[in-house]
Amino acid sequence: MIELGTDELTMVLRPNVQTMENMELADWVSVADGIIGVFIDRTGLSSVYGEPRPEPRCPKGYTDSITLGEHSFYLVLAINERQPIMGCCIRISAQALAYYVEETGREAYRLLQDAYSPDDYELRLSRIGLTADCVDEGIDVSALYHGLNSGSVLVMREQVDGRTGKVELRRSASKLSGYAVGDSVPTFYLGSRKANVDALLRVYDKRREQMETGGRYLSKARSCKDWMRFEVSLRHGYATQLSEALMDASSDAEYAELIASVFAQRYQFHALTAAGLRPAPWTQRLIGAAGGAPILLLSPSSRDTTLASSLRYLRDGSGLLPLLYKGETIWGEKAPERALGWLLSSLGSYEPNADCRGWIRRNAGDYAKRYHSVDSFLLEV
Repeated sequence: MIELGTDELTMVLRPNVQTMENMELADWVSVADGIIGVFIDRTGLSSVYGEPRPEPRCPKGYTDSITLGEHSFYLVLAINERQPIMGCCIRISAQALAYYVEETGREAYRLLQDAYSPDDYELRLSRIGLTADCVDEGIDVSALYHGLNSGSVLVMREQVDGRTGKVELRRSASKLSGYAVGDSVPTFYLGSRKANVDALLRVYDKRREQMETGGRYLSKARSCKDWMRFEVSLRHGYATQLSEALMDASSDAEYAELIASVFAQRYQFHALTAAGLRPAPWTQRLIGAAGGAPILLLSPSSRDTTLASSLRYLRDGSGLLPLLYKGETIWGEKAPERALGWLLSSLGSYEPNADCRGWIRRNAGDYAKRYHSVDSFLLEV
């Protein structure tokens, strides 16, 4: 099974030419407030996330920002008060975008289309992350990396020949880098990891990542045998080109086709055989999807997993179970219950610190909405 999706996106809203020409620097904050107000009204994001409130974590280069509602994920609307040319930055993290899709039932391209308002501002995508998840496809990330490293597997890209005008396959010159963990390479990159590169592909063992971190797709990871993710980050001109195509998408099927086309055009994996190049099965399917063959969109999950991770740590890493076992061995089967009762008796006098109160403020509503009882929560720990 292959699933396609959008992992994150960053939009920049700039005053249109007429506004920029007539605006003084002292007017910029007021103009920016108007732009952000129009954006929120057009997209309806306040009804999805909550009302605007201050956000101390600004994107790099920006000086003032707000968020919407109180959540654990990163969603920010920011400006630089001294640099109108930087526009208004709208950064929506993967978890925040998944929350939008879950709450509205609408894919990311619809958000982009809703935000489009040329009479009020110029809109462009400055960054977008796209994913192709291969679930139970029998792919080993380490083996794929070693194949690329040895030259038995090649990455090809479609390119138009300037002389003939024909589309040809050419070998990608992207830099390959991998990170070993023991004897395996669960993650590798194609492209430079330096800041401001136009395109970077990350390939990694998503199942392993979710199992090790207790991530928001943990239940899915437990239910599959293998799960490899291709994750491409597009910036600058590439992101702008894709945003223009997304603006024209009229259905979820066209949206999926656009995502597939990025992988099919830029990142085709081929085995080098005596008979020539042979495309990998997942590459063949992505090429087909780029041509309109049906393919699945990723089911979103915006779950915060810190509470479950804390419980697993208490069970597996804190020493609590060895302590209870020692007590049972020394004083009998009632000892663990008495020890836990002693701990619970301390809860009434516990004074939560600022971090704890902040976590509850950001997460309690989302947890209560997702899990109707502690028993339903514990089923997923």
